[in-house]
Amino acid sequence: MSEKIDINEFVPGFDYETLTDEQKAACDELIRLISEKYENIDWGHMRTVFKLEEKKYAQPEDFEIWQMFKNKGITIDKMGYLKSGLGADQIHYPIISATADVRVFQELFDDYKKKLVDLIDGSNKT
Repeated sequence: MSEKIDINEFVPGFDYETLTDEQKAACDELIRLISEKYENIDWGHMRTVFKLEEKKYAQPEDFEIWQMFKNKGITIDKMGYLKSGLGADQIHYPIISATADVRVFQELFDDYKKKLVDLIDGSNKT
């Protein structure tokens, strides 16, 4: 489990929006050097605070399951995000809630099973 450090404890009121490219490069190098010594700390948050990288968010619409829910008229709500990865590789994945009559979910599941069978049958015909 990694420690979380709040830079505002040490530098209250610092304006991260006005960093020059040289200051960003210095911050990037400093974080790199410190992270070599303190490997148990996730420095991804600091990289975002100093505007060295932007948070990356996966779009729910890019997932097949989202499209399947939408096509069946299943109500989908985004409940928040779950972080995966560290530093530049960190992506925030949406947490969703899907709501519908159980029969709609059963129909979705049956359609998916049929799709799998069709894929398997198609690959066996070659």
